Amino acid sequence: MNRFSLTALLLIGILCLAAVLAAQEAPKPKLTKASVGPPPEMQQIAGLEGTWDVVRRTTWDSTKPPLENTAVCVNTMILSGCAMERTITSRLGNMAYEGKGTISYHQGLKAWQYTWLDNTGGLLSHYQGSMTNGTLVVSGEDVTPIRSVWTRISIFNITGTRYEEKVESSRDGGKTWRAVASSVYTKR
Repeated sequence: MNRFSLTALLLIGILCLAAVLAAQEAPKPKLTKASVGPPPEMQQIAGLEGTWDVVRRTTWDSTKPPLENTAVCVNTMILSGCAMERTITSRLGNMAYEGKGTISYHQGLKAWQYTWLDNTGGLLSHYQGSMTNGTLVVSGEDVTPIRSVWTRISIFNITGTRYEEKVESSRDGGKTWRAVASSVYTKR
């Protein structure tokens, strides 16, 4: 074995030994009761659980009156209370509409997360935000085959029997917002 090979093997051995020692000395993250199971923040949206009748007013074209339609929303706590699943069924013209989403609280990011997927195009939307004074506000970028649009969703005026939702969109990266939908949810 030549001198270069011997030196290379020795260096590799030293690096491996150093990596093993560093791994042994690195502090292991401790799991605490607060870091497993449902985040306590999920209690802030527990009142949304149930079956709701929805009246939605949508304004895609500001030169025309809003379109009004009805829907049914079922909100269910899932995964031992770690997330809420939302299922909305309705009609869009002649088409049956169905959408599914989740709302959860990410303890590491200290942020609310909201996902949405429906049968109008198979686009999975992901929004993130915060809860302030009982209002949940999440936003994110929706990338469609046509263009990219920022969406902001606010859930507010939450009582035991009613809550409201507002959807806004922005085509300039969130500098300006335009209301595109407002919904009133009434518990069955």
